Amino acid sequence: MSETPTGSGRRFVILLVLLVALIVARVVMSFLEGGGASVAALEPLPSPDVSRLEPMIQEQIAAARANATGNPLDAAAAARLGMTYHAHGLLDAARTAYRRAIALTPNDHEAHYFLALACEQAGDLDAALEVCRRVTEIQPAAQPAWMMMGRLYWSKGDLAQAEAVFRRVYESDERCAAALLWLGRVQARKGQMEAAVGSLESALALAPDNRDVLYTLGMVLRDRGDGERAGELLRRSQAASRAALYPDPYAAQLDRLRTGSERAFQTAYHLAEAGRLEEAVQEYREALRIDPNLAEARQNLGVVLLGLGRVEEAVEQLRLAVQADPGLVQAHTNLGNALALLGQTEEAAGHYADAVGIDPQNPAAQNDYANFLLAMGDFEGAVARYREAIRAAPGDLPPRVNLGIALQNLGRADEAVEAYGQALALRSDDPRLLNYLGRALIDAGRVEEAIAYLQEAMARTSGHPDLRATLGEAFARSDRLEEALAQYRQALAVAPTATDIARDFYDLLVSRGMYAEAVGALHQVLQAVPGHAGASERLAWLLATAPDAGLRNGPEAVSLATTACSILEPPPARALLTLAAAYAEAGRFDEALATLERARKQAKAEGDDAALTGIEEAGALYAKGKPYRLGQ
Repeated sequence: MSETPTGSGRRFVILLVLLVALIVARVVMSFLEGGGASVAALEPLPSPDVSRLEPMIQEQIAAARANATGNPLDAAAAARLGMTYHAHGLLDAARTAYRRAIALTPNDHEAHYFLALACEQAGDLDAALEVCRRVTEIQPAAQPAWMMMGRLYWSKGDLAQAEAVFRRVYESDERCAAALLWLGRVQARKGQMEAAVGSLESALALAPDNRDVLYTLGMVLRDRGDGERAGELLRRSQAASRAALYPDPYAAQLDRLRTGSERAFQTAYHLAEAGRLEEAVQEYREALRIDPNLAEARQNLGVVLLGLGRVEEAVEQLRLAVQADPGLVQAHTNLGNALALLGQTEEAAGHYADAVGIDPQNPAAQNDYANFLLAMGDFEGAVARYREAIRAAPGDLPPRVNLGIALQNLGRADEAVEAYGQALALRSDDPRLLNYLGRALIDAGRVEEAIAYLQEAMARTSGHPDLRATLGEAFARSDRLEEALAQYRQALAVAPTATDIARDFYDLLVSRGMYAEAVGALHQVLQAVPGHAGASERLAWLLATAPDAGLRNGPEAVSLATTACSILEPPPARALLTLAAAYAEAGRFDEALATLERARKQAKAEGDDAALTGIEEAGALYAKGKPYRLGQ
């Protein structure tokens, strides 16, 4: 039974309560004073310009900022403000708010994750990677953070680290198709084609209808030489779903904060990423109905329309995007791309120039402009722009590779070797770069060095047909004929429709007097690519002029040469010279001489002195009723 306190007891209890209250008050005051100092030490709450956003979004941001301002030591309020900014594309402000939340609660893994995501989206990969590592330290089981870390290592070209991370994710969850997909991508990039196929086949077993898996496996199989299965998978990928294999629960929280045009914009963006382009068009149009001045939505709509092949509509939207925001660099570059497709190259060049004028340090704009100049044959201009792109982003691979291509087109092989070597320093395990470097070394006359690099590339892959053809050429220039022939034969066995490889193989065979195999090789090309003009013309030439009578066939040569000339309208001098040789082999010398006259006029128009010499030699024979023979 409890006792009622006496008077002195009650006084003691009251004094004890007052003492506790005093202590608590002192602690609170001390905390507030310390808190005041902490607030002063924190980054100020960001207040970006939101005047161009919709009123509904402005109200949402104002409410989140008022909450964070009124509760300066509330980490959740700062994080919520960051998410609100993040949801509406205000990435710098979002990062500031996230850092403030982290300063208040250093072990909040969600705030760290959102900060890493914002850094990644802003292109600051190093910062994103650093924060992502912190997430995994705080919460080792946070799989989305591990997946992001793998993507970041991939983007930075650190394939060994990327592979280790994706393998860790898979080992912790063997049903994770996304980890297998990325693992396969990394292994393929490293040239480990068999391992890549194994990973991707496992991903396909888990996600048999996913577009990304089907497409990636198809491309790897194609590069490995399995053309039939690759074609089947690539066809299936066109109609397949591209739903996310690993939905990000944190990104979903950002989606729920979006309103109005921003929600429609983000929905459209994700639909486009999933390959659902028609639906994306409708969502972008909805975003523009709400806010007609949303330049980025018009820009993205133009890109989606380009993807659908609706180029004129794309141009219309991209023009409106440029009008709404003349400083939107990507709108200028994409408008340039669209106009170039329509053949409006002068206006396209103007928009590329506008893009680099707005932001000379934008590597993507410089690279796109350079690609346009390369396609237009302005190789010097392309070289200059690629160098600007490299200066703006020294770690970017594409401009260095493209610089090498432009330099090779200018015949500056030694400079191309240097460019490819620098690209290889960024990604030393990429067999494609070894192939490019080998090609440049051949052009520079450094054949033995080329062979060494090309053989290294072969060791990293199962032998892509283009790589085999380049190695075949290198062997041929080094007088290693049997090795050269073996590479060309294997390349064409895998890729019988590769007419460029067949042409080089033909030239090698003819130069060595191996006419019978050259005829057989060209017949195989025409079986794979019926009516191909180049193969038809070359086969006609052999059937008309081969020294071995058993190979010659005048009527077939006439048919093939006539086909080639009809396709190559107007026919070049060399095709007409072949047709004349075919007529002569068929005993139709009057037609042969008449065709030579046509060839002579065309050769003069082309400035082809070698063809003119051949025409004079052939004319002297045909006037005597004698056909032309190779090796005479």
